[in-house]
Amino acid sequence: GHRQAALALEAAFARLGVRAAVLDVLNVAPRLFRVWFQGGYETLVRYGRRLWGRLYWAADRPGAAFAFQTWLDTVCLRSLDAIIRDAKPRWVICTHSVVQPRLDRLAATLGRVRWAVVITDVYPHRMWLRGSPDLLFVPHERTLEHLRVRRPDLIERVRVTGIPVHPDFAESPDREHSLTPDGARRRLQVLLLAGGIGGGPLANVLDVLISTTFPLATITAVCGRNEVNRQRCLRAASRVAARSVRVEGYVPHDQFRALLRDTDIVVGKPGGLTAFEALACGVPMVLYRPLMIPGQEEDNAKLLLHYGAAVEAQSASELQDLVAKLIRSPDKLDSMRQAGRGLARPSAALDIAGSIVEATS
Repeated sequence: GHRQAALALEAAFARLGVRAAVLDVLNVAPRLFRVWFQGGYETLVRYGRRLWGRLYWAADRPGAAFAFQTWLDTVCLRSLDAIIRDAKPRWVICTHSVVQPRLDRLAATLGRVRWAVVITDVYPHRMWLRGSPDLLFVPHERTLEHLRVRRPDLIERVRVTGIPVHPDFAESPDREHSLTPDGARRRLQVLLLAGGIGGGPLANVLDVLISTTFPLATITAVCGRNEVNRQRCLRAASRVAARSVRVEGYVPHDQFRALLRDTDIVVGKPGGLTAFEALACGVPMVLYRPLMIPGQEEDNAKLLLHYGAAVEAQSASELQDLVAKLIRSPDKLDSMRQAGRGLARPSAALDIAGSIVEATS
């Protein structure tokens, strides 16, 4: 999600005629740091979600966890100094918090480098608040209210823009989800998602969806990089007609955009970028608690539920009941669709890019 947000901004700058380049800082970090940062996170999200939740909230307050991670981020991203000195950018924009301690120190040293932070979840965790960026772009007014308490010194630099999704989402045409091009009714399209990591009981969810929606809907399950879950989902799909269920692993983002545009209901978890992409397409979400990552996705869920763009199931039986009602309630789906579009910020990437250009001139 963080990388896709950066790529969305790169595309937005290109549309404004501004050259931008995406750098994944983990590619220039020491190998052990990459293993700790990326591999450790993925392992916890797949197999130790409760532990991850405890670590997340422990690092959200002053203490050993926060101090250790900040020290590690600062020390292990020293290579960033030479890269920025050589590139001489006017702005550096962070779509992940890991770079902030090093960048704040570097900006103070070089003087000419300005930097911005793009927060990609509704709740501004303490890791996002390290340093003093020149601009801070946030998903929603709720984020701004948190910042009034947590970092009042930055309020004048905050812009409420939404999470940057690809500019193509701003051009997504409205369509009648329940009709084919010739006006006939068609089968509903249900999209099952668990993020790029693909953690959680995905095959169990697919079983529930098959038993609930068949033969009224076509289901596509996207398992991300989790090959174990993909194989389990393939076995679950083999029990019904081949055309009723499609199972994918990792899906390139341009294909994912097309898939999302053709979807009537998303079942899964509220990752920041995925949630705002679904909102941009006006696709209602069914959030399933066992798929959610504790911590960062909790406030994302609260926002979607509060505005009526999503419903939430805590258990398999509750999921079955919710989906069964939704696929037979076009009026409810339509109201959720409208709520989502009201909350959507499909031009967020262009708005952020425009703000940067304006601040530069």
